Amino acid sequence: MENESPAFAIAASMPEPWFNKGQALLLAAQAVEVELHEFWLRFDAAETTSKCVLWLRPNVHTSYFMLVAFALENLLKGLIVRSDRRRARQMTWKGKLGKLVGTHELVRLAGQANVALEGAEEDLLHRLTAAGVWVGRYPVPLKGDDLLAGQVFPDGQVKDNRLERSDIEASKRFVARVLGLIASG
Repeated sequence: MENESPAFAIAASMPEPWFNKGQALLLAAQAVEVELHEFWLRFDAAETTSKCVLWLRPNVHTSYFMLVAFALENLLKGLIVRSDRRRARQMTWKGKLGKLVGTHELVRLAGQANVALEGAEEDLLHRLTAAGVWVGRYPVPLKGDDLLAGQVFPDGQVKDNRLERSDIEASKRFVARVLGLIASG
């Protein structure tokens, strides 16, 4: 049986904690980014045969994107909650996040937050979602098919999970846009 939880409903329907957690995760990602750039410098300097060895050793590439995905998830959920606090409070009254913010899918959350996606941002958000769900956390996905084929999303599309070096700057641009929307209130 679900218990009513007014304290949870109030806390979950306040955008500020979502924004604060998102910004804390961005700070963590920035700290990891220093090591990420050092990894890419080593990678660029390595001989072709050594590049494979470097890539197979522990590195922070996917962990960085996992933190960015977690940060964006919180920032977008904060925008959603801010846009409709009454609905957020109603949906969380039973002590669960519910359908309003109960997903990790960044494309879906961006849509719910009214963040228009430009250019290749949809594909970027699909890759970041995979980083937050498994690529940045585990060596393998829940289903073996997702490892080689890519992440299968609810719309039935299969998206490539590979996060590239260029995704660092693309992620930063998208985060900056979301932070701008938060600031413009």
